[in-house]
Amino acid sequence: MLKYQFVVHKKYWEDIALTDKVYQAIYAGITKERFENEFDSIFSNLDNTQNAVLLDLGCGIGRIAKFVAPKVKKYIGVDFAYTMVEKAIEYNKDLSNTEFVCSDNLSIIEKESVDIVLTEQVFIHCTKEQQQKYIEEVYQVLKPGGVFVSAIPKFEHYENGLTYEEFNKLFFNFYNKIILNSIQLHTISIKPPINKFNYEKTQKEK
Repeated sequence: MLKYQFVVHKKYWEDIALTDKVYQAIYAGITKERFENEFDSIFSNLDNTQNAVLLDLGCGIGRIAKFVAPKVKKYIGVDFAYTMVEKAIEYNKDLSNTEFVCSDNLSIIEKESVDIVLTEQVFIHCTKEQQQKYIEEVYQVLKPGGVFVSAIPKFEHYENGLTYEEFNKLFFNFYNKIILNSIQLHTISIKPPINKFNYEKTQKEK
């Protein structure tokens, strides 16, 4: 079976951010108009987010900030490519509740200070080791009852994809609700104990 290979490196993203093709690098096959005006995410499954602090992990040029920042109290975008962050700041200069940070880890975020962590098309570009590192860091920065909205590459379709055993091991400390099982596992993962987001404990998919 053909497996997709999307793992790329920091310099690639720093260089691509300086071109007008950055949107195609993030979402293969998408038009610039759709990239700038459409946002389809399971984030929309969350309610009562108006007082939440949201962390966008791998924010890139900050394209989704304009869609989610108005729905939360504070939006924090983190990316390891400084040219991406520079573009994100400019792209979202009219939003008053956003902050963008250049970092390759989440040590710059205070522990248990974030209500929601969101990743969009990020882990398909990470090695398994990087995925593990970020998931562990996400758990640290989330408040108890906080939510991790993610798309996890599956072993069947990606060179860096996770098997169900690897997925269950990495998310052992979370309660998981899988919304869409396609070539990626689109999940809402909750750090115990569950509280204000009103999701019941669910069994991990076998």
